[in-house]
Amino acid sequence: MLGGPPPLGPSAPPRERLVAFLHALADLVDENLPLLRALQGSKKGARFHVGAYRAWRLHATVLLADAAPDIDAAWFAELLLAPLAADLYYHQRYELGVSRERLRRNLEDAVDAVLAAAAGRR
Repeated sequence: MLGGPPPLGPSAPPRERLVAFLHALADLVDENLPLLRALQGSKKGARFHVGAYRAWRLHATVLLADAAPDIDAAWFAELLLAPLAADLYYHQRYELGVSRERLRRNLEDAVDAVLAAAAGRR
């Protein structure tokens, strides 16, 4: 999820890489939801202390900083990763009935909204 051929890899523009990364992460969450819910629910804030989450946060931060250097990239990376927390993802998919495709579109829209807001402040 952090590298490979475009759009995940470094030869793609930061916005496209970020969207592809979030889509890949959403797929991972969807496919491993029971396990992730158990792991993330074992201790309050557990997801923030796992090495994988830290790598995902850093990757999203770097891509956001490349795409919009004037924003607080680390804070906005957390914002974009938040919908992929196992409990929230479960709530959206199975309690609210949001389709996997719509969640992916919403992640892309969120990236575009963050980047548009950053561009508007310049």
